[in-house]
Amino acid sequence: MSSAPAGADGLLGRIEVIESQPLEQRAAGFDQLAEELLAELQRSDGTAPSHSGREGAA
Repeated sequence: MSSAPAGADGLLGRIEVIESQPLEQRAAGFDQLAEELLAELQRSDGTAPSHSGREGAA
């Protein structure tokens, strides 16, 4: 039996798919995943979603 939390397999699977893509698509995939995880954390905390502060970063 695995000690990984529920949903960890799905997350690991998504990471594997992202990592198999070309660099530019990988960057976009990880950015989208980070935004989704941030939104999920904010929902679980009961706080309103806010920008991650990455605007203007080049």
